[in-house]
Amino acid sequence: GATFTTGFCPACGSTVWARADKHSSMIGVPVGAFADPAFPPPMRSVFDDSRHAWVQMPADIPRFPRGRS
Repeated sequence: GATFTTGFCPACGSTVWARADKHSSMIGVPVGAFADPAFPPPMRSVFDDSRHAWVQMPADIPRFPRGRS
């Protein structure tokens, strides 16, 4: 498995950012960290096999069952 480093909000414990050691030049920020209803929709679903059944993704995006590769 891959190794991830994550940063959490000290007040509420929410994940604020994450970085995979495999892609150390990229940082992921959870969309839930933004209170912007105009935030663009997802472009891909990564780890789609682990997605909660109630999460609806756009039908026309690429889906990766267990990661991007």
